[in-house]
Amino acid sequence: MFGKLFKKKPKRNGFDQFIEMVLQNEGYYVSQNTVFDLGDGAGMTHKSGITESVYAKYLGKNSVTKAEMKAMTMEDIRQIYKHRYWDSVGADALPDGLALCVADMGVNAGPSRARRLLQRAVGAKEDGVIGPKTMAAIESQKNTLIDDYSNVRIAYYKRLKQFPKFGKGWLHRVETVRDLAKKVKA
Repeated sequence: MFGKLFKKKPKRNGFDQFIEMVLQNEGYYVSQNTVFDLGDGAGMTHKSGITESVYAKYLGKNSVTKAEMKAMTMEDIRQIYKHRYWDSVGADALPDGLALCVADMGVNAGPSRARRLLQRAVGAKEDGVIGPKTMAAIESQKNTLIDDYSNVRIAYYKRLKQFPKFGKGWLHRVETVRDLAKKVKA
């Protein structure tokens, strides 16, 4: 999935900024319920935004109970977001700010789609493999890429059949992430 380009030294505090942002966006700090069903087809979802299928996979199981979901620890949450999303999109190799956008899209639509949308934003072949050509395109467009990627995210969401139900929240999230990404980049 990633070559030697992704063996760079990790960004200072990049993942910590990401996890804080995701937990805020997922409602971790305001949710009264630990586990709930959003009606989005994902089944049980922990207030951290982690679904039952993702948590079961993390635990090496086929399924999990509501009690297991409620017992999820902050260490579990950090490990899942780090390995399944942050690392899977190669965030440490991306420019500051953009890493937050791409990793957040990984949370919402899956890491592979997040990488392909990044390739779309830079005009690279959309194969989901971030290699030297994609990285060169990212480097050459890094000054406008937070906006370009955010706009690609918006276009993606608007094409989904669930947009009428979840669109307002998705668009708000894109703008929240865009604003934070620009502050991180500055």
